[in-house]
Amino acid sequence: GNGTAEISIPSSCPAAPQPPQNLAAVFIPTQKSISLTWSAPSSGTPFGYAVYRSNTFMNSVAEGTLLTPETTSVSFIDSPAQSSTYYYLVTSLNSIGLQSQPSNEASVIFDITPPNPISDLRETSFNASSGTLSLAWTVPSDDLTGVASYLILVSTLSNFSAILSSESLANTLSPGATETFALAVSTQQAAFFAVESFDGAGNLSAPSNIVLFNPIPPQIVSIAPAANSVLSRPVSVTVDVLDAAPITQVSFAINGSSVALSTAAPFSFFWDTRDYPDGAYNLLVTAQDASGNISSSTFPYTLSYAPPAPPVILSPASGFSTNQAAITVSGTAPTLTTVELQINNLDIATAAVTNAGAWSVTTNLTEQGNLALTALAFEPRGFSSPSNSVSIFFSSTPPSAPLLPEVAAIAGGQASLTWSPPSGFSPAFYRIYRSTESSDLAVGLPPSATDRIADNVTAISYTDQTPADGIYYYGITAVDGVGNESVLSDIVYVVTDRVLPTAAVSFSTAVPPLGPGSYAVNLTLSEVLSQVPILTFTPPGASPVALNLTGQTATLWQTTVTVASTMNSGQALFSFQGTDLAGNTGSQISS
Repeated sequence: GNGTAEISIPSSCPAAPQPPQNLAAVFIPTQKSISLTWSAPSSGTPFGYAVYRSNTFMNSVAEGTLLTPETTSVSFIDSPAQSSTYYYLVTSLNSIGLQSQPSNEASVIFDITPPNPISDLRETSFNASSGTLSLAWTVPSDDLTGVASYLILVSTLSNFSAILSSESLANTLSPGATETFALAVSTQQAAFFAVESFDGAGNLSAPSNIVLFNPIPPQIVSIAPAANSVLSRPVSVTVDVLDAAPITQVSFAINGSSVALSTAAPFSFFWDTRDYPDGAYNLLVTAQDASGNISSSTFPYTLSYAPPAPPVILSPASGFSTNQAAITVSGTAPTLTTVELQINNLDIATAAVTNAGAWSVTTNLTEQGNLALTALAFEPRGFSSPSNSVSIFFSSTPPSAPLLPEVAAIAGGQASLTWSPPSGFSPAFYRIYRSTESSDLAVGLPPSATDRIADNVTAISYTDQTPADGIYYYGITAVDGVGNESVLSDIVYVVTDRVLPTAAVSFSTAVPPLGPGSYAVNLTLSEVLSQVPILTFTPPGASPVALNLTGQTATLWQTTVTVASTMNSGQALFSFQGTDLAGNTGSQISS
């Protein structure tokens, strides 16, 4: 009732465990890890251990990072991601999680980053009498342990796939200082040098830049054209140079006079042999490499001038026709020449030849008809033979009209046209014009395309199938190879006829049936014939008998039929055949 209560207090509380002892940290470069080991507390058996890490000194575990909340082992492997100096503490844990005071602190330098590579390896001197080469470089920096030593590599190959030798050198200098190293080298062999750096943790840097020691002068292994060649035209001279070091320049001299300097492969120069008289010449070639080595070779040649090769006309092709005076001619020709275009062997125009060996020129044609194009390549010292000949046709005026046109009506309502070519000219083809109105076609004037009935006629005759019988007017034009068309020829006309002739047979006085005796017969035609008609009489059961006709008018013919007593009785037949002026042949007896 007085606000008090009773509680139970245990006789004792568990005590914190004792701290671990003898904590040690060791860097294992091959595994890029840190090995931690420690001893159990001097008394008691902990339930486990906790490991803490920091990259600065720790006064308590609160300043570190817990790496593992609990481990029962007395060792631990740590693998940090970055190089640094790391500090460690370990505590003991009892079963309810009470933590001991920290162990002794252990620290270790953890270095997994190699030194920076050397970038300025260089040759400083070479003593030819002793065969000693001196190298130098700047001591590189390293993040933690510093550069401890160097490995000097020597190879006969620039990719160091075959190491000739290697030498070690301890480093005693600070970053940024200049390190030097001298070694014996062969004066009969080129060698490549590179340096790698080890830091205090054993990390190896990437190789340095490569230095070439090259005591061997360049070797001129080939030249084109080959020595002792006879050169008749300008030529590009090219040499092939072999050297372990880069070739910096190749110079050329002709009979002691410098003519060219080439600083990049392919090493060559253009020798315009036209500038030199025929004869013997010595070409001196001098090569120098990046190591300063120089070698020279002399190559003899003989110059014997030859004129340029003939041009080639590529356009236009033979058979080209045009009615335009302006024409462009193009082709190929030797470089460093000028092309002279000729038409029918007369010089017309010139064209420069490009570095690619092409030329083109536009000129105006002044002659008409069939023309021959040729070209010459010339230079101050001579000229070529003619090019290929290209045949062309040029005409800007129309041809004369065809001569002596004639037209005749033929059978079937057709009209047959003939004519002669224009005087002194053979057209490419003819065109035929037709109209039913004489006013549509006029001699000596251009025709209307609406009246054209035939094109590309190559013969000097034409047969027209008219649409209906009637009177038709015709004119003809000549067309040349480039499309120029003449005016109309003389105009001719014709009346077409496709109707077959017929005939009517009658007796002058008698009326059938007929007894024995002679009877006058009239043959009346439907139109005028081109020849005497044929009339036959066939008695009953007998063969036909041809009757002799006598013309009374152009369409009336007469004859006599004799009926003999010996003839059989029955029906007799008349048969007729006639050909009209258009050639139509008829056989019908209308009555």
